Amino acid sequence: MTTSTYIPVLLSIVNKPNSRGVIHGDCRTPEELYEAANLKDMETQVYLQKEYGSVPSVSAKKIISRCMEMSVKITSIWDDEYPPLLKQIPNPPTVIYSKGDCLGKTYISMVGTRDATENSVRISRKIASEISGAGFTVVSGMALGVDRNCHIGALDGNGGTVAVLPGSIDCIYPFQNRDIYDKITESDNSGFISEYPPLIRTGQKWTFARRNRIISGLSEFLIIIQAKEKSGAMITARCAIEQNRTILACCGNFGDDRFSGCASLIKEGAFFVHSVEDIMSEIMPGQKYVAKVPEIIENVIHEGLTDHEIEILDSVKSGKSDVDDIIRTLNLSTSDIIETITMLELKNVLVRRGNKIKIRIS
Repeated sequence: MTTSTYIPVLLSIVNKPNSRGVIHGDCRTPEELYEAANLKDMETQVYLQKEYGSVPSVSAKKIISRCMEMSVKITSIWDDEYPPLLKQIPNPPTVIYSKGDCLGKTYISMVGTRDATENSVRISRKIASEISGAGFTVVSGMALGVDRNCHIGALDGNGGTVAVLPGSIDCIYPFQNRDIYDKITESDNSGFISEYPPLIRTGQKWTFARRNRIISGLSEFLIIIQAKEKSGAMITARCAIEQNRTILACCGNFGDDRFSGCASLIKEGAFFVHSVEDIMSEIMPGQKYVAKVPEIIENVIHEGLTDHEIEILDSVKSGKSDVDDIIRTLNLSTSDIIETITMLELKNVLVRRGNKIKIRIS
């Protein structure tokens, strides 16, 4: 491994959390950037130092070795595969770590609140499904609520989905989304991106804000499904504004504070969208958009369900709406139940919000 290859990894270790980045217009090579960063006077971040040690060259070699073991790809800002739009933002990550099929795509970013309304859940899935079906890759942050349902909606399409993680590439956060993590891992056209090497856990608030700039930075467009005035989705929106991205915002009912952030963005010039057609006309200008024909669901009777899926569906129809209740009732393992519920979500049979599930009516 040459010095010029692992210097970007060194820089990813020493950049401080509140740094605006050390990418300068007069630095075009790893060696030039190495000098500009003045590495000898910078301290390795404590949370990375605990896992990888305090000697930059040794730490970088450990990271490279760990990534090779986990089939994690290291891409520096000098590599051709580095996403071109991300390279243009004010403070791009010097290195990104990726797993799965997630580089070299045309991305559309989607975010929203963790406390999503039932309608926002439905809209998130619908929009993500249509966008992915048109060949775009849906980018989101794998949080609960809107993010989760954007990933679910996109997994069924040609473009797949990319989850940008607030921790390392192997860190499942929140743990409730383990099922989505597994489904993305199993997908042939989806994957994960992080700016942190393996085994670095999240938990610091600033890591989420830094993650948000990557979500918006990957795409020319950012779609806000539902957001309050003060929310993580609005942080992503502010990043998008700074990055000169196009923002498309949905808006709720009159006076609904749960959409106050969306309303503010629209006042500031974001595109107001109220249908999938509105969104597709912006991201596919001049092209004819044909909506996917929705699956007809009548009396929640479905052909082609597995025995486990039918068992869980019957349990929900009998009145059980809590995942824990179903786990206690059915003679199935917890992992089988969680996986089966996720498959029923992907098949548009069930709707899940946190630990509560119910049959999808429309």
